[in-house]
Amino acid sequence: MQRNPPWYKNYDYWHSTAKKFIASADYDSLSPEQKTEIISYGKFSIIKLVFESNTIEGAGTKTFGETERILETIQKKYGEKIKTEDFVLLRDGELFSLFGSHDSELQFAQSGKSFKEYNEVMQHWGAYIQSILHVENFLNQIKAKQEVFLFDREIIKSLHKSLSRGLLEENDRHLEGQFRDEGIFITGLDLNFPSPELIESAMKVFCKRANLLIHKGLTDNQVDIFMIAAQISYEFVRIHPFVNFNGRMSRLLLQMVMRCFGIDFCVVLKGNKKSRHRYMESLRRANAINNHDNFNSIHLEPYATLIAMSLCEGFENINANLKLADLPLIGSE
Repeated sequence: MQRNPPWYKNYDYWHSTAKKFIASADYDSLSPEQKTEIISYGKFSIIKLVFESNTIEGAGTKTFGETERILETIQKKYGEKIKTEDFVLLRDGELFSLFGSHDSELQFAQSGKSFKEYNEVMQHWGAYIQSILHVENFLNQIKAKQEVFLFDREIIKSLHKSLSRGLLEENDRHLEGQFRDEGIFITGLDLNFPSPELIESAMKVFCKRANLLIHKGLTDNQVDIFMIAAQISYEFVRIHPFVNFNGRMSRLLLQMVMRCFGIDFCVVLKGNKKSRHRYMESLRRANAINNHDNFNSIHLEPYATLIAMSLCEGFENINANLKLADLPLIGSE
């Protein structure tokens, strides 16, 4: 009996399936109920992104429910007034007034508990909001025929500052929103990252290449958007420009790319043991890339496969709810 190919060699299938979902989700062809369900899942997927992206790094809360409760409580408290700056500036006193020891659902055992995981959740959410506002502004300028670029070093530094403020080691606090000033090594990874002296130049090249890929994706319907997303996200993490938060930053950049191509919910890479293993394996395979100008490199296929699989899972979640209401599914013939 013939076996199915392993996930990392099954790109054609997942790419084709994801493209069918995207084609079926054209806004003008959707029913009001389908549009509503996409919006609803989009809100849920933000919480999922924050939880899973933190989990991959061993950060944030231990359960999805805790992350959900933190973000729901913050949004109820501040409503429409909340801004990215407000989020990252919340400090222990303000946090404790919202999440004190009386809040048993958040398992807040004593007043001395560290608020680090709470800040990791809130600041990740704030950085995501900042990134999507930037994408929306970029797309509006594109529609207005303005010459504009999605990525530059300043927006990337700003996103890192939102993510990392107050969360770096004390002797690294000066590097919030700044490129690293020391070499970096990751245990078990046979890879030499660029020295600090190369970071500015490497990031300049990265932004130029990423912007060219985005432009190509927006102007050529035949271009593979999953390979573009994989290349941009991977090449960022290959440079590892910051002392910490590089993984979470790379997954924020991934969301920005997918939003540019019309995906209205987060494409979430999971942090459980099996999914994290696949994610790390896809990055290890991408390390063999030898032609960064060719975004169809076979070495990027495993990472692009994960992205396409995650997008399909999002649509399947949306369809599961539509099915409960006996409504037409997105992507059905």
